[in-house]
Amino acid sequence: MLRQAQRWLVTPPVYCEIKNIKMSKTEYIAKNLGARRRLPWKYLVGSLLGIAVLVWLLSDQHVGKMWHEVRNADPLVLLACLPLVLINMLLRAVRWRALLDTSPKSTSYWSVFSALMIGYLANNVLPARAGDLVRIYSLSSQVKLSRSYILATVFIERLLDMAGIILVLALATITSPLPDWLRKGATVLAIATLISIIALIILGIAGERIVWRLICPLAVRAPSLANRLQVYTTEFILGIQNFRKPTVIIVFFASTAGIWILEIAIVLFVANAFSLPLAGFDAAILMLFSLFSSLIPALPGQIGTFELAMVTGLQFLGHRGATVLPFAFMLHIVLLGGTALIGSVCLVYSGLPLKFRMLSNTHELCNKTKTSGTKNTIK
Repeated sequence: MLRQAQRWLVTPPVYCEIKNIKMSKTEYIAKNLGARRRLPWKYLVGSLLGIAVLVWLLSDQHVGKMWHEVRNADPLVLLACLPLVLINMLLRAVRWRALLDTSPKSTSYWSVFSALMIGYLANNVLPARAGDLVRIYSLSSQVKLSRSYILATVFIERLLDMAGIILVLALATITSPLPDWLRKGATVLAIATLISIIALIILGIAGERIVWRLICPLAVRAPSLANRLQVYTTEFILGIQNFRKPTVIIVFFASTAGIWILEIAIVLFVANAFSLPLAGFDAAILMLFSLFSSLIPALPGQIGTFELAMVTGLQFLGHRGATVLPFAFMLHIVLLGGTALIGSVCLVYSGLPLKFRMLSNTHELCNKTKTSGTKNTIK
């Protein structure tokens, strides 16, 4: 199976609608760019929801008092949050690179960090956390790793983050009762996370045998499809099996602890700028509320739903008044602004915009070839 996977890492040709014209997968993707440009209904619903939430939050506030709170905020404390955002992202890159478990020569730290930041930048402008897909594409275009392999590491990262958050929620219920909607949502997420972890463990131990038994009947009827499925699942399983190594586990949980500490510190810094008294555990509760807001389809960057989560969390902690919503807005600006700034720099230096332009040029070439009806081979 591994040899077959290695053979498929070399991009095989595919055929477009024109007979006798062969093109690479990159050209085929470029040819089909823009085939479906209709805006998804989920994006429209989420955008309307985000705008409605913002209007509802602002309707209950006095704009003059909010502006007074923003003007009285300490700008030096807010600027001090930006280095914390950078260190947080550097630690996330360390954690992701540990999950990839590749040699420094094949996967440099800069490649992992730039792909991570480009993904976060995409999350600021795309709905439904589509930045994770951009992150996978960005890294696969810079290093010799399959997208299925990278997808497995991203899936493990998100899944274990969810498990840690559920653990913190369980500890929070000991100190104070959570709202019913949060407790029910946490229960559903806990069950889904537990099922996913069990499935990953089974795949890591006996995944290849299970996949082989499932694909064997398909190999007789559709050998090409069976071969591709076998390659994709094999690469995915290899990505999962990396987490069985002790060094990967140690680096992952150590960096995760650092990430959580930094995120709590960012919340506390912004709260201090607005003279809002928060404890470390209160900041952790607020980050949990923001997680649940990310599950709601809304505007890109969680605009609207993030502010609602912060206001709800602060009210749950007993904080009310004119400072609450300006704090939520400023915290969101710090997080979005920091990742957008770093992600933009990484996007420029990674050369991905040039690659997108090359795909666009290839798309035009395919269209011209189709119009002329040529039968020459595109290599």
